[in-house]
Amino acid sequence: MPPPRVHGFEFCDQPWLAGVWREAYMDALGFLFRVGGIYRRMHGPFGRWARLAGGARVLDLASGGAGPIETLLRTARDARTAMPGITLSDLYPDLPSYRRLAAAFAGQVDYIAAPVDAVGPSVAGNGTRLNSICTGFHHFNPAQARRFLAGITERSDGLFIMEPMWRSWHSLFLPILTFLPLMLAPLFARRFSCAKLLITTIVPVVPMLIVFDGMASALRMYRPEEILAMVPEPARHAWHWEWGSHRCLLLFRATYLFGVRTAKGAGAGAQWAPCEGLVQAQVDRVTFLK
Repeated sequence: MPPPRVHGFEFCDQPWLAGVWREAYMDALGFLFRVGGIYRRMHGPFGRWARLAGGARVLDLASGGAGPIETLLRTARDARTAMPGITLSDLYPDLPSYRRLAAAFAGQVDYIAAPVDAVGPSVAGNGTRLNSICTGFHHFNPAQARRFLAGITERSDGLFIMEPMWRSWHSLFLPILTFLPLMLAPLFARRFSCAKLLITTIVPVVPMLIVFDGMASALRMYRPEEILAMVPEPARHAWHWEWGSHRCLLLFRATYLFGVRTAKGAGAGAQWAPCEGLVQAQVDRVTFLK
């Protein structure tokens, strides 16, 4: 039995976590994703989703430091898996990271320099056909999640949601194991500074913030059936939904759920077979704490 979903406090959501503190936080988190390979196998379902949805350019929301997208693109390139063009965006855009990734994947990656609120009206009405959100969906409270899903499913043709953990009791304690690796992050950062070394390695405040946020995130994670329960009823049948997961670092379980608008007149799931399981049948049995 999984723990109930609890939408607790996270430091990374706070606007006052800014300047060198946010940069050190994002550097350490990006280092963890890179070294841990948490999303190393996600390029497969991501590429499949984009192909099913017609291969249009993807607007990635809540991109953070772009670590998950970088992992997707680098592993896809090594595996020679076709990937769509991706536009990065975030409420607190990490422009140096976005510029670096855009240079490394010229023509495939670009970014929006201005802040983009993933649950704001500009996203729902921007006309983008495909949207992804990697490691960000659990930051929405249920009201925001419903608003986001309603806007996306009404005005776009595809949505890909990817998260680094499955909500379970053991996931609650996994972030503690990352404390020591996080302390090493400034030594391997692409933008070294003595200030970040001080607050991450010498006095490990940033690793403590990330471990705390990781434990809070473990309780914030939505399960696939919970996400589908928040999708407006018409979109549950007008869209094809699939979900799956991949083990990483033995203990972690990265999950994904994607949806694609089906052709006019087609029933849900009429065009493609599920990867690991359709969860629409479970949506009427969902309960979680707000």
